[in-house]
Amino acid sequence: MAVAIRKGQLLSLPIVSRILTLLLQGEEMLDDFGFDDGLEEVDPMLKKSLQWIMDSNELADMDLSFSMDMLDERGQRVSIPLCDDGSDKPVIASNKQDYVALMVQAKARHWAIPLAELRASVHKLIPAEHLAPFSANELELLISGLPTIDVDDWREHTEYRGCLDSDKECIWFWEILGRMTQEQRALLLQFATGTTRVPIQGFGQLYGYSGLQMFTIAMFPGCSPLNLAGALPTSSTCFNMLKLPQCSSLEDLEERLHVVVRHGCEGFSFS
Repeated sequence: MAVAIRKGQLLSLPIVSRILTLLLQGEEMLDDFGFDDGLEEVDPMLKKSLQWIMDSNELADMDLSFSMDMLDERGQRVSIPLCDDGSDKPVIASNKQDYVALMVQAKARHWAIPLAELRASVHKLIPAEHLAPFSANELELLISGLPTIDVDDWREHTEYRGCLDSDKECIWFWEILGRMTQEQRALLLQFATGTTRVPIQGFGQLYGYSGLQMFTIAMFPGCSPLNLAGALPTSSTCFNMLKLPQCSSLEDLEERLHVVVRHGCEGFSFS
């Protein structure tokens, strides 16, 4: 993560706000962690399970005790008591709130160790004081890029190879892109560059294999395989390059682009 931040490389890595807050504030951020304060964000399945226990009147049939199942260093499942003699203490209606509170506390202690290790590894490359000016949301943008794609910014920071921005296929491309949904644009961007996100500074800071690399639209006239009947666009993701075939109409190009949007990121037609 730290290497990616320093090099400006985007990560398609959803990180919850609590984790990012740890990187900014330190280990004490889990001190106020609770059932209604952060659990659903970090572990929604656990929150759902504990909420069911809080709402249930049929706990006797669940055979629950004040213990927590975990995997040890060898990957073996072990039972950890949440309190003294917890393994022999059943969870019933009168003590279920205590059980939920102890479970959340135990989970927080368990998570604190790898989170602290993550924080320490990041700070080896990026000192804490360099991250301090950022909020959790700003740090997420730095790591994962912008959540929306600005077509005007994309077009402004595009280069052309073997074609001009005034060629009909290029004009059609931008018109088609303007009609796409954000999801479709993200998939097309992934097909051409390998990432669905845009750097926080915009397309002008898009990275490729060897550093900053502008998005490029390429066309190869003549006997190129791209110009065979029905040929689909291809890409060179290391160079942020989208290679367009010659097309007879806007609708023809649009149909081919939608094919790669639907299927191209699954691994075919890359070069």
